[in-house]
This record gives sequence, C-alpha cells and structure tokens, in this order.
Amino acid sequence: AVLSQAGEYPKALTVLEDLLGKQPDNVTVLFLKANAQLELGETEQSKKTVKQLLAINPDYPLPQSMME
Repeated sequence: AVLSQAGEYPKALTVLEDLLGKQPDNVTVLFLKANAQLELGETEQSKKTVKQLLAINPDYPLPQSMME
C-alpha cells in the first residue's frame, strides 16, 4: 500500500502479485491489485481482478469507480 500511495504502481503490482502467490484469496491484496491496475490504465485486467475478488467475497465494499 505504501508503494501505491507513493505512485509506484508498477512496483506495487509486482509486490502484490508475489503476495497473491502466497495468499490467492486475500481480498485486500486483490483490491489493491485492482486499484494499481486501474492507475496503470489496465482497465480490463482490473475488471478481471475485481471479478476474482467478488467471487471470494461478494459483499466486499468496492468504490463506485471499480463497479463500472
């Protein structure tokens, strides 16, 4: 999250991918990954990540920007 806050989205995405390798059902990490993908303009990938997150936790509180 610190890398994302610093605008280091490519680095953040790498760290998040590593975390998901160890914890594939971690919805917080999936949310952060989807956000980093959005910030990098990877809209389709972000949508896939959001779908993965919602498959694990359908009630996860997503911001409206990720629901589109």
